[in-house]
Amino acid sequence: MNNAPAIFRSLIVYAICVPVAIMVGYLLTNPLDYSTAAIYGVLGLILILPILLRWHYPLMLLSFNMSTLVFFLKGRPHLALVMIALSLGISTLERILSSEKSFIRVPG
Repeated sequence: MNNAPAIFRSLIVYAICVPVAIMVGYLLTNPLDYSTAAIYGVLGLILILPILLRWHYPLMLLSFNMSTLVFFLKGRPHLALVMIALSLGISTLERILSSEKSFIRVPG
């Protein structure tokens, strides 16, 4: 009845989730600090990363005509610029890691 890999996997999940939950709970005592906001931003990005990896191109197209400003970045860029940068980074990383995919070659 004992499944050693499953038990080991669940222990690894607990070893990661419990300290993160304790840290987030501690940071909630001072929610207006800049370092707390940065840690919340990193945690939010980690949670949204699977959605971005799957849907980065449609999300980029959706954000083109939005007038939303990303107010917490310097210069207050529009959301479309941030999504373009994220999509370009994800596409470049995907093409570097996969030998099947490549960028379109256009002659000069």
